[in-house]
Amino acid sequence: MDRDLSSFFAAGFFMFTFGVLINIAFGLIATGKAIFGSAWSYPLAPDFISFLEAKTDGSVAWRANLIGYAATVPITFAYLFWTSIAGEPESSLVFAIGFALVMFLLILSIITPVVLIRDARANAKSDSNSTMSWLPYVGSPLACAALTYILTALQFGSENPFGDAIYAFAGTFWLATVVYLVRQY
Repeated sequence: MDRDLSSFFAAGFFMFTFGVLINIAFGLIATGKAIFGSAWSYPLAPDFISFLEAKTDGSVAWRANLIGYAATVPITFAYLFWTSIAGEPESSLVFAIGFALVMFLLILSIITPVVLIRDARANAKSDSNSTMSWLPYVGSPLACAALTYILTALQFGSENPFGDAIYAFAGTFWLATVVYLVRQY
């Protein structure tokens, strides 16, 4: 009985690990397709952004996605600051709203760099005088997140340096997005 149970758990653990690795691989493939378009043709991950552009006749408003991110970050950080000062949320509704804001911010922090790169490339194609590169707008927040991770892990002994790095990335990427929007539009 114990042997059957242990082999059942071992098989379940293997399948779970395999499923997680497949999800990571598909996510990386989809991110590569979204960033580089057809430079890396791989049939498992369709290019969702090109599909969306084709369905909307190329009128996808990248600026609206960037403005949405620029509006979400201060609201989420204000909520987190308020709960750190006031203590725990007093009702489950306030907690649910805060949880939704944080999850929305985490998802947007993954999607928005791709949107910014696509917008910068589209603007460079349409304006021959444009010398603006997307690299400082995406690279500097990544460097700040890496530095925050290292500092909070080694210097300050944080219990969750990855979480600190995510918030540092979101904050610096928010600043980079606002600067990009002001300079571009």
